[in-house]
Amino acid sequence: MGGDGSASSTASPAAKKSALPPDPTKGIKVNRTVPKVAPAKALNFSKEPKDSDFVSVHVLSEPLVPVGEKTSPGEKQALAAAITAFSKSANPEATAPLTGFS
Repeated sequence: MGGDGSASSTASPAAKKSALPPDPTKGIKVNRTVPKVAPAKALNFSKEPKDSDFVSVHVLSEPLVPVGEKTSPGEKQALAAAITAFSKSANPEATAPLTGFS
């Protein structure tokens, strides 16, 4: 205790303030500028889609790769129509165009 009966502290408030580490964010300016980007290209299949066209489509999480028998032009056109319809849906859970493909 101090001479006047009060508890004495080991450091004054000014000394405690200077003991804090410097603010690491001081002087940082946050970039809030929206970047300029080109809009995504619309999905567009040719009149007679090829197997390679489905591999490069980025609508699904995995590429579509033909397996087994050779696909017919009619199958490719139907699949292209189903993928196009699916991609135009705002709801990724609306898989009816894909599940209806046969």
